[in-house]
Amino acid sequence: MTEDALRQRLRARWPLPGHAEVREQLLDAYAAPDRHYHDLLHLAEVLDRIDELSPVLSTGPSAAGADAQLLAVRLAAWFHDGIYDRQPGAEERSARWAAAALRDVPASPGWPQPAAVSPDAAQPESTPPDSVSSGGSASRSVRSGPSSPDSLSSEGIPSGPASSDLSLSGSLSSAESPSGSGRSDPPPSGSVSSGVAEEVARLVRLTEFHTPGEGDLPGAVLSDADLAILAAGPARYAAYAAAVRAEYARYDDETFARGRVDVLDQLAAAEYLFATDHARTHWESRARHNIAAERRRLTEAQHRFSTSPGRSWVSGNPDRPGESPSSHDRPRDPGDRHPRSV
Repeated sequence: MTEDALRQRLRARWPLPGHAEVREQLLDAYAAPDRHYHDLLHLAEVLDRIDELSPVLSTGPSAAGADAQLLAVRLAAWFHDGIYDRQPGAEERSARWAAAALRDVPASPGWPQPAAVSPDAAQPESTPPDSVSSGGSASRSVRSGPSSPDSLSSEGIPSGPASSDLSLSGSLSSAESPSGSGRSDPPPSGSVSSGVAEEVARLVRLTEFHTPGEGDLPGAVLSDADLAILAAGPARYAAYAAAVRAEYARYDDETFARGRVDVLDQLAAAEYLFATDHARTHWESRARHNIAAERRRLTEAQHRFSTSPGRSWVSGNPDRPGESPSSHDRPRDPGDRHPRSV
């Protein structure tokens, strides 16, 4: 699908009757040329998975407000990677953007009460930063470790200016999160908030660690939708893995493989990858298969690094050495981005 076609598809899925300028700013952000995975396709796929998981919102004590909660989750999906620059705090900056952009959206009955905000918290950004404008039921998650499957651990990453964008949430344990626990407090059931922006910002912040609290159905839906790529079919997962590598193209293959393997190991060690019963039933097994296959592929590549000096694997495809992701034009069909299957 072409970029123009994706933009048109996403414009039709913008969940508000107004705020078209904000919508276009977000579309421009996701379409930035340095995005390979966190792009328009990723946004479309997250929205698709939210639709699949939406019945979850009708199963809890706040079922009467399911429509309002679904609106919040969809808006949070639009903003969750609004800022993605591989620098610490991207989720927080995205949340501030959401809070500012949506502050005039009125609440509706059944809207969940946002978590309390510290009086010392920074005020929301009124406009996106320059880097952006340019361009079932839920159970308690026991996952710890890397927040995003598309990040690198800081373990083994050399110090120096070039490694600053690897200081991602993936290098933090849940105990080191800004809240101290790594979890987002669930909104009180059946309450009505003073506005939309606070709840959307809360959900955006949750995507830093993907650890919704027990009973936080909106949080569970958004978290699982964002992680659903882990359960993709072989061609799409291979394209995802190659796109993640492209977003870290400045790092040599061995450094990338070492950090990526650490992230995959932490994901594999979690009791559950997903928070909703639906995702655990339908996605968990495939996701674990994909993680294991990618890890095996990376460790095999690491072995080649040690036995074949000078062999390059920056494209994510060890059968085509020496290719840089930046040397390829983006294919129109996402399934053709990378031919290797898991």
